[in-house]
Amino acid sequence: MITVSFDPKRNTFVHARPELGHLFWGADDELVHNVKGEEIQEEWTLHFQEKRKRLGPLVGILCGKMKSGELMGNRRLFMNLQNELQESGGVSFLFTLEDCFDHYIEGTCYIPLKKKWIRSTFPLPNIIYNRLPSRLGEKEQSFIQFKEKMKQKTLSFFNPSYIDKFSLYSLFSKHKTLSSLLPPTILIDNDASILDAFLSEHTDLYIKPTSSSQGNGIKRIKKSSFDMVHVTTAKKEVSFPTFEAFWKHHQSDSRFTSFLAQKTIESRLLNGRKFDYRILSHYHKGRYLLTGIGIRVAKENGLTTHVPRGGTLYPYKELQNPDLDKQFEWIANECGKALTKEYGFFGEFTLDVGEDKDGKLWLYEVNAKPMAFDEKDIEENKIKSLSRLFHELTHTLYNR
Repeated sequence: MITVSFDPKRNTFVHARPELGHLFWGADDELVHNVKGEEIQEEWTLHFQEKRKRLGPLVGILCGKMKSGELMGNRRLFMNLQNELQESGGVSFLFTLEDCFDHYIEGTCYIPLKKKWIRSTFPLPNIIYNRLPSRLGEKEQSFIQFKEKMKQKTLSFFNPSYIDKFSLYSLFSKHKTLSSLLPPTILIDNDASILDAFLSEHTDLYIKPTSSSQGNGIKRIKKSSFDMVHVTTAKKEVSFPTFEAFWKHHQSDSRFTSFLAQKTIESRLLNGRKFDYRILSHYHKGRYLLTGIGIRVAKENGLTTHVPRGGTLYPYKELQNPDLDKQFEWIANECGKALTKEYGFFGEFTLDVGEDKDGKLWLYEVNAKPMAFDEKDIEENKIKSLSRLFHELTHTLYNR
């Protein structure tokens, strides 16, 4: 590997391997100067893999920023990813949209040898790993313009955006085979009669905000034989004498503006409690592979299986079998291909998959920006898969 040093005297990155001459890095092949070792006033160093005089991968991780100016995001993930990349000759740095200029980025980079974060100027990276934490941020004009500009460069924009739940349902409902895994679902608009008819048909529904995560805002509604509507949320249960009374209450919930309604699937039970599978997938050489699978078990009479809502972990190996593995592999690969075809390259995602009492699998959700898994082995595999993928994408770009 090649050691690249930041030289404060020159205010640039340099290397001291005269036999290699000048080297290049980033999307625009910015120059890394070759200087004599004794001339370098080294402040800190990074290690790179070299191929055809190009260094990389150089990965820019797009983050948000708090009002205090501190970067938002999973610092533990970013540090572990940098450690893994440095072991294989790659480098990552964090940045916000405010840090971007025409040909360079003012980024924040973790230096493993010094165990600290530094600010420095970096060229446009080979890969942009989109970890912007806000759906609203992706709707701002600055993000849209940045993404369009990056598309014109020879780089990979990794995970282009969040996708709301109903858009995903609409996409997969057109898929000739994935459509059979989707529970009946409708988008709730201002026409109460549509939901009323859907509830009358199925009698038991989940109502979910289209742009939420971790079970936030979810309700379960049931219609009794006397047309009463019973509502269960994470905090309480309440009944309404008529659908009209429920609808009035629902419209007063101003935290979310868009909802979908989905038929309740009677889950297979594990120790008397419902559960689902959380599947992490990453792209590798033309396919989407399984990186890890966890199981989340709801609390007794729990509304959802999410850990922040009282759910607990259960080892997948206790239920694992070859047929289930094959089904998950197929579902992940088909979902990944459909997402990338419709929205742009998705290198990773998670699936929430349920299993009913008859053993049939149901696809509940796809999450475009996976949160941390509580299972240590899955998190470790995630870091390795991301590093491998960053190298794979960079080599593809360099071989064009």
